[in-house]
Order: sequence, then structure tokens, then C-alpha cells
Amino acid sequence: RLGGFDFGDFSAGQEEEPLAPLSWRDDPESSLSDWTISVVTPDGSTEEYHVHKAMLAAGARPSEYWKGVFRGAGATMREGSDRTSQLCLRISAAKAFPIYLDFCYTGELGAKTESATALLHLAGYLRCRKLHEAVVEFMQSDLIADTAALYLAEAESYSLDKVAAAALPLCASSLPTRRPDLVLALPPALFQRVVLSSARTCSSEALSALVADYCHGPHADAIDGDFLASVSTDALMPSVDPAEAFRLLELAVAHEPASGLKERCADACASHWQQALLPALAGDLEAASKVAQPLAAGRPKRRRGAASPAVDARSPDPVRHLGATVPDAIKVDMLARALKCAGEELKCAGEELEKEKRAASQREQALRSNNRKLITEKQAASQREQALSSQLSKLISEKSEVEWQLRRFRPPGRPSMFGPLPSP
Repeated sequence: RLGGFDFGDFSAGQEEEPLAPLSWRDDPESSLSDWTISVVTPDGSTEEYHVHKAMLAAGARPSEYWKGVFRGAGATMREGSDRTSQLCLRISAAKAFPIYLDFCYTGELGAKTESATALLHLAGYLRCRKLHEAVVEFMQSDLIADTAALYLAEAESYSLDKVAAAALPLCASSLPTRRPDLVLALPPALFQRVVLSSARTCSSEALSALVADYCHGPHADAIDGDFLASVSTDALMPSVDPAEAFRLLELAVAHEPASGLKERCADACASHWQQALLPALAGDLEAASKVAQPLAAGRPKRRRGAASPAVDARSPDPVRHLGATVPDAIKVDMLARALKCAGEELKCAGEELEKEKRAASQREQALRSNNRKLITEKQAASQREQALSSQLSKLISEKSEVEWQLRRFRPPGRPSMFGPLPSP
């Protein structure tokens, strides 16, 4: 009799716990972890992860690297005995390693822009095809103009040439980008490649502002004459943004690039003196006044006939007007040309004002002439009105006379259709 016997119920001896998905984040003893991965970064920090060999090497998203390690092909005697592997990774790859583990266990990729390139590197390093496919799918939609600079920098650090080749023209064509911080964080060699890219379409003035910001940014200490010359040639930057001309002039004086940048900046400062020089002069005057006030307050009054107090030769000049690094000869020449441009602008403004005055005078004369014409026409209309009024009065009088005559010569006995005759 099949199924007719009583063999007793199952008894585990204690209440069973509900099954939960296996995770490397659980306690290694309770999850029966059988391997430890120690991730070491160049700065010396170490992080340990307690994993399960079956999930990394034989799960739904296996790694050929871990297969070799666990089978002994890539493991040393110490790794096999300690059941521990050590990975030396860059800092960004070490930060992305937990995302890789989550993907192996759950199949969900928690990638972000900051970790995508490192995950692609891990996919190649650990030889995990599923991870590579998932990261590539994510990057297809995440690599846009605003993120191209970060992808470019990360791709260069991991020697991912195809990612760099895709990010470079996108980064160059989007200048100036809405994320300038990512562009300013690029190493000088990469920034130079972006600026020199044929995909760049930004104006010369926008490029000059970007170069000025970069040279004063995180990599300011790495700037030299060769770099500045390569990103500021006359072909790349024929004109300079007036608002950035003085900052670039200080850089050109400090590094002496062989690109003619110093002359173009001086020309821009002189021809656009209101934008380029006035803010610097205003700042110098304000700083000079702040320094002069306490000096004047602390200077003792000199009695009449007394000798002038000695000047302390050790006291430095408190204010270096119009830039501390620009030579006086350049500043004098620049200010002279600025004054000349200002004089020419003032002359042109005076001529325009005279033209406007003459035009206003002509309009005033035309209005006066029109006013006199209107007055004359009004007087003529008034005269015509008076003449018409006189003619109307005459016609009314003649009508009354005709009516009276008709009533006068009415036949006797016939009733008058006009009523009683008026008295003569």
C-alpha cells in the first residue's frame, strides 16, 4: 500500500529559521563564509570582505579569475591555507568593489557615474562577463556632456582607451560645460588634449576664461610655459575675454609662453579697459585707502618747523598697484594705451552727442514749424466757420422774407398755409 504507512514527522530538534538570500554582508559565521578577500589601496588602507566561493566562481555571474584562485591555479600556498586573497586596487576600484560583490550576489548593479569606469576595470581584471555587460549598458546612457570629463579622467587612469576615445570628443564639444569642476580637475595632459581636440567648438573668449580658471585651479602648481603656450596659441585663442585678460596677463608674465599671449592680453586690457582694468584699479584704491587710514591715524603730528620723521626702510610697500607680478613697463604701456582708447571713445561719444543734439534741434524746429502750421490752419478754419455762420444767418433772413412775401400775396378767402402774416 503506497502512502499508507506512518513513518513519523520530521523533527529538527529546534525551530527552523526562515531562509534568507545569501549575502557577503552577513556575519561570516552565520552565513558560512568560506573565503576572505583583502582589498589594499595605494594609501595603505585595507578592507576585508567575507565571501562565498560558490557565489563568486560558480554562481549566476561567475568570475574566471576567482575560478582560477579557488581551484588553486592562481592561489599560493598561503592563500590556500588561510583561505584569503589579497587584491591591490586603486582607490576608486576599491570603493567600487562592494558594488561588484552586490552584483554577484543579487544581480542588481548599483553603479553611478563615479564608479562606472572602476567597475568596468574590475570586470576586465576579474574576467566577469556579466559585470562587463551590465556596466556597458549603464554607461551607454550615463556618458553625456556633463559626465564626460569624469569618464575621461577615470578611463585614462585605468588605460581604458575605448572609453577615453568616446569621452574625449564629447567633453571637448560641450565646453564650457555645466560641470566646470570636472574639467578643472583633469590632469594637465588631459586638459591639453581636450582643448586641442577638433571637436571643440567654444569661442575664443570662452576658452580664455576656461584656461584662466584652470591655471588658478587644483593643478596651478603644475602649470608651466610649455603648457600655457600649447593651450593659448593664436589659432586657438585669437581673442581674449576682457574680464579674464588681466589674470591671463599675470600668467603670461610669470611663465613667458611662446604664443604671443602676453601681447594679446595687454591689447585686450587696453582696448577694453572698463572691463579689464577698472575692477583691478578699484580694488587697489580700496586696499590703499584701508592701509593709509591706520598709518595716518598712528602718525604723530609734526610741529611747525620741526624736521620730518625718518622713514622706516624696513616697512614694505603695503600695496602693489595693478598686479604684483606685472612689470611696471608693461603696466605703464598698457595704461597709456588704455588712456588713448578712452580718449578716442570719449571723442566718439562727444561726436555722437553732438549728432544727437543736432537731430534733437532739427526735431524741435520741425515741431515748431508744425505748430505754427497748425495754428494757421486753426485760424483759417475759424474764419471759414465765421463765414459759414454769416451765410447761414443771411439764408435764414432771406427765407423769412420769402415766406412773408408769399403770405402777403395770398388770394383773398383762401386760408393761409403759413399761418398769420407777420406784421410788416
